[in-house]
Amino acid sequence: MNKDNHYSISAILDPQNRTLQAVAKLIISPKVRTEALTFLLHRDLTISQLQAPMLSTWQSAGKSTFPFTAEAINWELKFAPALMPDTAYELIFHYSGQLLGMPWGVNRLTPEWIELGLYLPWFPWNPDGGLLTYEVNVQIDPKYSVVGAGTAIQQSENIWRLHATQPMLDITVAAAPDLQQIDHTVEQTSISLYFTTGENEAALNTIKDDAIWVLDYYQNWFQDDAKRHIDVVIAPREQGGGYARPGLIMLSTLADHQPKQAPMLFKYIAHEVAHLWWAGAKVDSWQDWLNESFAEFSSLKAFGTKLGTAALESYLAERRQQLPGLPPIRGIDRQAEKAHAVLYTKGAILLFDLEELIGEQKMSTLLRERLRRQVMDTDTFLLLLEEIAGPEAAKQFATWLDC
Repeated sequence: MNKDNHYSISAILDPQNRTLQAVAKLIISPKVRTEALTFLLHRDLTISQLQAPMLSTWQSAGKSTFPFTAEAINWELKFAPALMPDTAYELIFHYSGQLLGMPWGVNRLTPEWIELGLYLPWFPWNPDGGLLTYEVNVQIDPKYSVVGAGTAIQQSENIWRLHATQPMLDITVAAAPDLQQIDHTVEQTSISLYFTTGENEAALNTIKDDAIWVLDYYQNWFQDDAKRHIDVVIAPREQGGGYARPGLIMLSTLADHQPKQAPMLFKYIAHEVAHLWWAGAKVDSWQDWLNESFAEFSSLKAFGTKLGTAALESYLAERRQQLPGLPPIRGIDRQAEKAHAVLYTKGAILLFDLEELIGEQKMSTLLRERLRRQVMDTDTFLLLLEEIAGPEAAKQFATWLDC
C-alpha cells in the first residue's frame, strides 16, 4: 500500500465508562494485487460491521505479533476478486468496546486521562500500510479538552476535530478534564505546552525553555527551517515514557522531578524532539536503529552543546562501559531483552565513533543528506556514507554494525 492512505473517523468517547464507539472510513490504494489485508485493533474493541468492495470474508484471526501492540488482535479481510494496484478503495469499519487494557503502558482511556494511539491500537491499523493522513471528529464530555498530532479545533461544546495533512504512522488523541496550556515563543520558534493539575511548575518552565532551545538547535544543525512550532504534552502517567509524532511530543509526568535531574530531563526532551527528524525507518526490526540511534546521537550532541564538553564526555564514558557483551546492531530482534541498549546506547556511540573517523563537517553533511534524501534503510545509508566519506569509512562502519 502506498503512503497516502486517509482515515476519516467519527469517535464517541465516554471516559467515565471507558467506552469507545467509532466509525472509521479508510481510503487505501494497494501497490500490488491484494487478496487479503490484516488490520490490528485492541482486543477490547469489536468490529460489528465492515463495508468494502469485493469483500469476501472478514474475521478476527489471533493475537498480533507486532512488537508494540501486545494487546491487539488481527482482523483478516479477504477479497474476491482481488484489490488491484494503484486503485483507491473505501473501507468502512464500525467498532466499539470498553477499553480496560494497557494498565501499564502509554495508551489508555480513563476518567482522568485519555491517550489513544497505535500502541493500543484504537483504530483499525495495517502495519504494512505505510503512512497516513486523517480527519478525526471526537465527541466527548464538554469538560474535556482535546489535543493530538495535527491540528485540534473545538468545533462545538462537545466535539473536537483533529486534522493531519502531513503523512504519519499514527493517530494520537489525548484529552483530560483539567488540561492546561502555555504558549511560548522565542523569535520565530514556538511551542504549546499542555499539562494537567499537579505537574511540577519548575519542571514545566524548564521544558518550555529547553524545547525551544533544542528545536532551534536542530533546525540550525540540519539546515531545516520548516519545524517552527511543536506541541508538547505532559501525560499524567509514570510509565510508558515519551514518544514523538510529527509536530507532537508526548512526555510522561514530571511531578516528582528534582532540580538535580535537569540534565537528564534536557536529554529526554532532546531525544524526543530529535524524532521530528529521525523517524520513518521500520520500527519493528533492527532497522529501527536509523530512528533511535540517530535521535539519541542528536540528543547527546545537543546535550554537549548546552551543558559542555566535559558533561558529554563523562556521560559517554559511563555508557561505553555498558557496551561489552551487547549483540550487534545488524539483525537484532526488536523484542530482544538487550534491544533497547543496542539501538539507543550502542548505536549512538557508534555514530560518535563515526564522527571521529570522518570529522564533524562530513558527519553533518551525512546527516543533512540522509534527511534530504529520506534514507530509511541501512544499505542505502552505507552507500550514502561511501559517497560522502569514501569506501573505507563505509566498510569500517558496516563492520561496526556487525560487531
